[in-house]
Amino acid sequence: MTITDNGIRTAPDPAPALPAPPARPDGDRLHMLDVLRFAAALSVVAFHVVPMVGLVYGVNVDSYLGHVVAQATRYGWMGVPAFFVISGFVICMSSWGRRLSQFATSRAVRLLPAYVVAVLITAAILTVSPTPGFNRPSFTQVLTNLTMLQGLAGVPNLDTVYWTLLVEAKFYLLFAALVWAGLTYRRVVAFCGLWLVGALLAQASETRLLIELLEPKWAPLFVCGIVLYLVHRFGPNTLLWCMLAVSAILSARSIEVAAAEHSTTDPISTPVAVVLFAVALAVLTGVALGWTRKVRWPGTATLGALTYPLYLLHFHVVFLALRLGHGHLPGWLLLAGSLAGVLLLSYLVHRLVERPGSQAFRRGLKHAFEQLATRR
Repeated sequence: MTITDNGIRTAPDPAPALPAPPARPDGDRLHMLDVLRFAAALSVVAFHVVPMVGLVYGVNVDSYLGHVVAQATRYGWMGVPAFFVISGFVICMSSWGRRLSQFATSRAVRLLPAYVVAVLITAAILTVSPTPGFNRPSFTQVLTNLTMLQGLAGVPNLDTVYWTLLVEAKFYLLFAALVWAGLTYRRVVAFCGLWLVGALLAQASETRLLIELLEPKWAPLFVCGIVLYLVHRFGPNTLLWCMLAVSAILSARSIEVAAAEHSTTDPISTPVAVVLFAVALAVLTGVALGWTRKVRWPGTATLGALTYPLYLLHFHVVFLALRLGHGHLPGWLLLAGSLAGVLLLSYLVHRLVERPGSQAFRRGLKHAFEQLATRR
């Protein structure tokens, strides 16, 4: 509270803003992360699209696309665990030196603009031509999906990939408490240890609330990414290697459980899935240690930008394209054209929605948080 010379009390001065984290020059950008994110998205796309080909064309996918291709794409779901590890790395990296309002703003502007458009496009497709396994959505289902909280509200997802966004949101919520306290090496190490122990206790106690919040199945994957960022920022040491080993072992158990779940519909080799995860983790470890620093391929930033809209849009868009084009184009040409079309749509969403929408949303949230800090 400030008292002026004439004795009038005025509103309190706003708290001094923390300095914004310095922008990293392009030479310091971890280009390999963009490549890995895009590769993870493509693996998920392949996992979903290949069965669509068999469904639309009424053929055996193994004979139609080739046994090796069909078998390889059955492990495309492994892109999701890879996303979680990368997310732990990237969120920790992008949050360092930020205050809570900056963290919340960065997450909201990154996720919501493209997501809202993807939900509307998906709802339109399902209304006109429902994908097998999905019903025409009700108005309230669409509205609830726009909040990204439909999983907690017991409302069905409009798209099969939306469940992962709620898992990400829970990670952001937990990490926000750490950002509020201020990121330091010791605090982040403690956070990783406490989250792992808490997740294991939640699973052992079978307490639904704790399981929903701490995500024991996926928590070790995020911790792997966070620890790898600490290795990248501060250098490796015995403590970090031990934490990485423990979280990697627990992650392998999560992969094993997920592989068993997928084996109910397609035969999945658990050892193969675990080995694939180990390879992905080894590549990310190389990124953390700086072994991929010389990777500066043109267009990697664009690949990274396309990853999120591609992930959100591919499922229903590609199926609709395959169904509409069936009987008019050769199978391989139709499949290639469908994938090219969803990539183009992802680029348009990025350029026409994400870029301008994120800028406007960021300005609005900045003003809102300033009001929140100064008003009583």
